[in-house]
Amino acid sequence: MLYQGKYDENSDKAHEKTAAFKKYNLAFKAAPAKGQSVSHSWVQEESGNPKTKTAFNFKHDDLSVETVRANDKASIKVAYPLSSDDWKVDGDASYELKAGKEKKITGAVHINSPDMSGALLAVNVTAEQKQKWADKKWGEPALNIDFDAAVTYEKDWHAGVAGSHDTKNVSGLEFVVAKDDGKDKYWAGYNVDSKQAKTGCKQVNAQYGFTHVYEARYNTKEGAAAQAWGQPLTVTAGGKYVLSDKTTCNYMFEQSAKPHAIFKWVHKLDKNWQVAMTQSFNHNNVEGGNPYSLGFDCTYQL
Repeated sequence: MLYQGKYDENSDKAHEKTAAFKKYNLAFKAAPAKGQSVSHSWVQEESGNPKTKTAFNFKHDDLSVETVRANDKASIKVAYPLSSDDWKVDGDASYELKAGKEKKITGAVHINSPDMSGALLAVNVTAEQKQKWADKKWGEPALNIDFDAAVTYEKDWHAGVAGSHDTKNVSGLEFVVAKDDGKDKYWAGYNVDSKQAKTGCKQVNAQYGFTHVYEARYNTKEGAAAQAWGQPLTVTAGGKYVLSDKTTCNYMFEQSAKPHAIFKWVHKLDKNWQVAMTQSFNHNNVEGGNPYSLGFDCTYQL
């Protein structure tokens, strides 16, 4: 909601790598039977060739399976509950193949604790091993482990840490604390690698049907480049307005060195069809000659 898809969520460097803008996005979704779902998407990015993706999910007893076929990769993922006692532990494993580039094996465990005097603990650990297409053996690069842990106290207070370890060094380390106040939320955090401190809040006004989110990010690195108002600071505001039971308006305004605004309108035509339009104007790209982008989405839900 806050960034409206501007940044690549899969990037190791938060708020540094932007996601490709989707000019056309066509999607089909269906749930043909209980425990089954299928989806297909066709995306034309502003630059580059179209991308396609088909995913099929099904569940057999406690075993969940997801298969993905895309124009640039194929993967299969299985998940199974390892423990259903007081401490709940779920596990999953996946294999991904990018033809001509790499192969990847991933294993993960997800741990949730019982109530411990008002405190709840959640831990996720994911191990990833890659093999370059030209290599005959696994191990290049080395095993990478992503981890995150969060403690919730009395349902309202939260503290968390996340990072990665390549068996030699820790990277991407970030700490966050947050406080819930009904539907509202307040948080603050610090990313050790990027030396970036952040604080923000979410405000919900159910009476008028809107939600606003605000965040300020400050680079504490010595000699960091000036952004907003001559400081190494970036301020972002985002939100959603529920205009009717069928129409919503989403927005983002980010002030860094120069402003960037995104607006997205989503409308449900009926129970099956949904359309959307996204406008982006980034003043940082004015000198490059392409500051304005316009995208269209169309989704059919069976």
